Amino acid sequence: MQIKFPQQIRFINIRRIAYALSMSMVVLSIAGIANRGLNFGIDFTGGYLSHVQFSEEVKIAELRQVLESHGIVKPSIQTLGQDQSGYPVIIRIREHNIGNQSLEENMEVAFEELSRAKPVIKKIEMVGPAVSRHLFKQTLLAFSIAFLVIIAYVGWRFGGGMWGVGGVVALIHDVVITLGVCAWTGTEISVITTAAFLTLAGYSVNDTIVVYDRIRENLRCMYKSPLLDIYNCSITGTLSRTLITGVTTLLVVIVLFIAGGEVLHDFAFVLLVGIIVGTYSSIFVASPICYDFYSHRKFGQRKSHWPTKLR
Repeated sequence: MQIKFPQQIRFINIRRIAYALSMSMVVLSIAGIANRGLNFGIDFTGGYLSHVQFSEEVKIAELRQVLESHGIVKPSIQTLGQDQSGYPVIIRIREHNIGNQSLEENMEVAFEELSRAKPVIKKIEMVGPAVSRHLFKQTLLAFSIAFLVIIAYVGWRFGGGMWGVGGVVALIHDVVITLGVCAWTGTEISVITTAAFLTLAGYSVNDTIVVYDRIRENLRCMYKSPLLDIYNCSITGTLSRTLITGVTTLLVVIVLFIAGGEVLHDFAFVLLVGIIVGTYSSIFVASPICYDFYSHRKFGQRKSHWPTKLR
């Protein structure tokens, strides 16, 4: 007897439209990265890290305006609150953005306009190109290991390598599009935003595995029904969970983006874009890839033919 499905949304039926949309976003992202380039911070390009102490709180916008008016271009400013000696501030500056004079001379002249706050330059450190290259290589290594582990884990967990491939394709899709948005908007890529990308990777894979798990469950108990219906029913069944998780996470990230200050602005922006794209890819990229692979292999209708090995 044919098992009756609950009401389902035909996500898999429009997979070719989703593929076209995804390819368009990926192409635009690659074009943005190629034409505009990524705005790497001093962690990856080299530059200066300055520790300054103020006797009273100074607004970031005012401090930036003063520095830029004296030849220090696009400084990254991080306030650390208040301690026993005052208000410490960390200022990151690219090597080519310090003007004609030395950085310390430019800063001393600029701080004359903020004499009321009694600025004291505690320390200026240089992040050299060797350190930058090392950080860049370590970042690429971290992503490479993450991708390999994800393929191995998902393939083992679901008893088929294509599940892992589908998850990683969706993950690469998410990272490339998010990087493209960063390129078009000029968002700085630093160690902090790298942490956001790794967080995005975990979120995206977790969302994909939830959908995969429901598909596997339905493959076991509804094996007599068409594969297309099984996939559509599975995605529909996890849709409420996916949307609730995505929306609640987005609310927190939006608060960080608006009220978290400059330090968390880029981190929150990467997560904001990544969560939206990751939620989309779990439904319209990862699952359709597995469907196309297994439907083209022409599995029979017997339960033993479905990739449903339990772990």
